[in-house]
Amino acid sequence: MRLHLVADSLGRFIQLAILLHHPHGLLMKELITIDPAICNGRPVVRGTRITVQTVMEFLAAGDTVEDVLEEYPALTREDVLACMDWASRLMANHFQIAALA
Repeated sequence: MRLHLVADSLGRFIQLAILLHHPHGLLMKELITIDPAICNGRPVVRGTRITVQTVMEFLAAGDTVEDVLEEYPALTREDVLACMDWASRLMANHFQIAALA
């Protein structure tokens, strides 16, 4: 389990405890990364500036995995599935807002 402190839109910090395991045993942290210097610290597909949010928005709009791969040739099918897994696991967490001194 990795703990992350993330600022919300009001500048409050939210602690996220995220288990990042792929169903096939690969660690999601190898596919989805968070770096404050890349895309303002949003989760991105490793080695790209393609955010998990972007991929999920395409899928939510009705695009297929194949559509996303066509639009973003740098991605693999596993990358798109990792985004879906990331979003699913994120929603399974309990969120707590904690004030920092």
